[in-house]
Amino acid sequence: MVSASDLRSNNQCRDLTIAMLSLDELPEMMQEIASETTLNPEEESAVLNDLASVSSDLIILFALETVILRLSAVIGKILELISDYLPDHSLRSDELAFNVHIMATSIFLLARSASLIIQAQFIDLNDLDHVAYDLCFQSVAVTLL
Repeated sequence: MVSASDLRSNNQCRDLTIAMLSLDELPEMMQEIASETTLNPEEESAVLNDLASVSSDLIILFALETVILRLSAVIGKILELISDYLPDHSLRSDELAFNVHIMATSIFLLARSASLIIQAQFIDLNDLDHVAYDLCFQSVAVTLL
């Protein structure tokens, strides 16, 4: 049986080893670790399908920001397409046509939401704006971009 101190010392040794590696050796080590932990395509597909469901469906319960919801929808669709592609390395044309339109719409909405937040970062607010925010919007949890 492996004790917790053995695990900690192994993790510390591995962290020290990674820190001592040069940048040239790191990709080779990562590839070696990835090759040791590969799953068969059906298992990978099942894992990706579960991740797609979590990112597109379950995140709705926890995320309040529109940008996060739209980003999770895009990531969920990408993971869903990859999970359908992995087992037999093909996608049905009807499924691809449907998902491409959904992804295009999701990406457009994500870009529109993100562009508003990015533009808001470059706007200078004066004291009157801060007072109006404090009086009208802060009490109902509206964020001050």
